[in-house]
Amino acid sequence: MRKNAVILTALVAVCALPQCRKSGSPDDRPGAHLGQRKADELTIGPHRIAIPAGWRDVTELPDLPGMLQPPAGGAVLVQDVRTNERFGANMVFMWAPNPPGWRFTTCDLLAAQTGRELRAETSDVKTLTPDGDTACRWRMATVKAAGIAAIRLQGDHQFLAQCQTAREGDPEAERACEGVLAQLRLGD
Repeated sequence: MRKNAVILTALVAVCALPQCRKSGSPDDRPGAHLGQRKADELTIGPHRIAIPAGWRDVTELPDLPGMLQPPAGGAVLVQDVRTNERFGANMVFMWAPNPPGWRFTTCDLLAAQTGRELRAETSDVKTLTPDGDTACRWRMATVKAAGIAAIRLQGDHQFLAQCQTAREGDPEAERACEGVLAQLRLGD
């Protein structure tokens, strides 16, 4: 179980960085001068994800900080222009082989273990069966951030998705996240 929590920990770490926070005037923020986005969809493992309006692939940002690089086999989406004063919402996706010796038990145990690893509260744990696969989704909250984590087990691989906003929430970002999760058959 711990090996999977390590993967989710890496996803959270990517998005809890100061670079995700708004800084300076609206024209100084990353993405303010990017113009039209370059990608309309992402392919992560066998999954195609339509990028929601108002979002873009983080690799389109100029001077991308090294720690904000997407995880291997993954991608990060960020809002084009962050309007939240404290935290920019983001979505992280990753396709990875199951760690050696890893064995799925239950969604409740996976969410609880991940919560302990990240010092996060977990709630609203659901077990899903998209296209016959086993999948889990749950809500997580730390002192500064909140969001949804999901994992879909597909043979010897896992597809991980995480949406993150400020702790107090961002309804627009949450709607975009739910839309993407619905595309992936990981919705409510």
